[in-house]
Amino acid sequence: MADPDFQPYWQPLEPGRGPNSWIFFVLANIDGRHRPLAAASSTGAWAEEESLHADRLVACLRRIVTVLSDPTNRTAISSEMALAASYFAAGHGDGVSDDNAGHGLNLRRPEPVQLPELNRRAPGQGQRRRPWDRESVPPFPFITAALLLGVGSDPPPGYDGINRPEPLATVYRDPDVEWGMVVVDVTDLILSGVLRYGIVGFKIGEASSTGGGDVIGEAYILNLGVHNRNMELLASLSVVEDAALDMVWPKEYGDGHPPVPDTPLSAEGQRDLKYQAIGRLIQETQNMDDLDVTILNEVRDLPGFTDSLRHNMLQNPDRIGNTRAAGRLLRLAFVQNGHLGLEGLKNVPAQGIWAALDDGPQTGVPQTDGPITSLSLCLDCVRGTPAQLAHSLSQAPDTLREVCLLQSPSRDTGTLGAQVFIELAARPPILSRIKVTFAGAYSAALRKRFWLPTSSNHTPLDIFPVQQIFVRHYNTTNSEYDTLYCGDGLLKPERFAAGFLAWLSGLEWGRDGYYESEGNHASFGFSSAPASLTADPVSSASVSPIMCENMSLPRGFSTGQEPWCSPRARDLDPGGWTVLVSQGGNPPTPSGQKHPQHYAFVRARGQPISVKDPPTATLGPERLDVVGLEGFLAATASYVNLGVLDARLDAIRSTPVMGQVEAATILLECLDAARYSHPIFRLPDPHVTMETNAALEY
Repeated sequence: MADPDFQPYWQPLEPGRGPNSWIFFVLANIDGRHRPLAAASSTGAWAEEESLHADRLVACLRRIVTVLSDPTNRTAISSEMALAASYFAAGHGDGVSDDNAGHGLNLRRPEPVQLPELNRRAPGQGQRRRPWDRESVPPFPFITAALLLGVGSDPPPGYDGINRPEPLATVYRDPDVEWGMVVVDVTDLILSGVLRYGIVGFKIGEASSTGGGDVIGEAYILNLGVHNRNMELLASLSVVEDAALDMVWPKEYGDGHPPVPDTPLSAEGQRDLKYQAIGRLIQETQNMDDLDVTILNEVRDLPGFTDSLRHNMLQNPDRIGNTRAAGRLLRLAFVQNGHLGLEGLKNVPAQGIWAALDDGPQTGVPQTDGPITSLSLCLDCVRGTPAQLAHSLSQAPDTLREVCLLQSPSRDTGTLGAQVFIELAARPPILSRIKVTFAGAYSAALRKRFWLPTSSNHTPLDIFPVQQIFVRHYNTTNSEYDTLYCGDGLLKPERFAAGFLAWLSGLEWGRDGYYESEGNHASFGFSSAPASLTADPVSSASVSPIMCENMSLPRGFSTGQEPWCSPRARDLDPGGWTVLVSQGGNPPTPSGQKHPQHYAFVRARGQPISVKDPPTATLGPERLDVVGLEGFLAATASYVNLGVLDARLDAIRSTPVMGQVEAATILLECLDAARYSHPIFRLPDPHVTMETNAALEY
């Protein structure tokens, strides 16, 4: 961290200008140290409107806070925080090497990652546009995706910042004044709903006006002259303490690392007779089919019994049987406040999970314990097949509302997660009534890889009904077409509608305006929209999977090195919906008058409509349903009371819904364009084309 007597020594540029580029961290206090759980950067340029400054920075921070604090994201964030506690307790990142490490970790101290040196006098320099890291696995992908969505969603007009995830070992160095730092501390988020934030930046200007040292938090914003609603929303938050920044803003130690405190790994527990008896009980679950937990009623009340049981199972996972009896003990050991948190446990028995969730009277579980409403576990620590895990979840009582399927912080298990999704999709009631978070979906998107296989459609359209969006951009001379694939976004009807309202209002003119810069994707709005249409779009942001196909493919005009391509258009299934959007006219006028937009939700009737061999005649109402947003919700989400949504739907009522003939005509145009672009419409980045294509067909 900067010395209090630090004096700036850089070359003056412009009066009053601060950093053009920013590094963002999500921190949490784990084992007495504030550690980074996620990192993302926004690399700016020379022009003021192309970078985050003043009110734009405040709006970005407010958006990050909104995403992280939304109650619908709380279970996934708390589950990854619990996984992080196990990850760091094993010594990962602290230079500890021990055979007792969990999750298959390679415990080597990571080298600090330096941010690239930038110069706003040369905004086109190569370091501003770095190759996207498609290989490194983000240890905590949900939190990282939440941070990136906060940084990259809802960009201001003209903003061309490059937003990207960064390694957790990234550090901020104050001598490079082109960079500023924003931190959000989530330590107390789960227990008390409290977030803390900090902003570190050095004003660049004449030496007499810069002052010394750092400015943190609200003072920095006020110095930039920001007084708006975003600032008011942040005013209730506390500023982080200086000590919280030690790992991300280190002092200059000899080896470039902050010192490692002398804290031992988790204690092994007292090896008394009680502990040994618990160990034998766990061992016996390998031979017992079931267990009546009422026989443990007396010992459950003994001081420390639950802690000893949990510790024994964590230390001796191989003793746990793949039986219902083991599941009963899992419930006793790992349930807190209605959440069954198994993310720190290795060797989780797939067939015992449903027994842990079962709270029927035949189980002997005291009714005073309350039902289990959420579950989290690490997929690659489950003993059993994806089908067995899906079967266990399908037996869960109706009280279970949320499941988080995490992945190892050090290994990519996206393929395993996709296999579990396919098994769950074959049992539609699960995905219909339970919110399931797949960490592998977020990990794949952050590395710009496809998550689900494309050889066939595995997404149940009765739950996630929108297949794709076809966009036509037209002017007086020509038309251009684009596709957004929605299947891997896992959006239920109301959630899609909330995202669609935000996406349509921000759709810019033409392909040129539709170009997406790195980490500033048009589909981000769908992944961080409110959970419902009744939620305030300013203060609500429910995270859902980033649309992997759209994220993975190069966007914008074709170039010699990186061709423009669009996700593969799917045949229109009678069970699903396709959205048509037509936008055109001349470029926007200086007055900002919006160009004409029309839209429609369309659905094939009877037989699928093929991309390869589409109908030659105009599609009449007997072959194609054409409705607006309200008609779509009436058909797919009858539980939504459209009468209470007038305020939200007024925004789209001014956008005309296509008629039957117009919708049918534009649909055939889009299918023709998709067919014409077939040779390139799903080519990934040239650097990973063969590898990615091979991975798609597993």
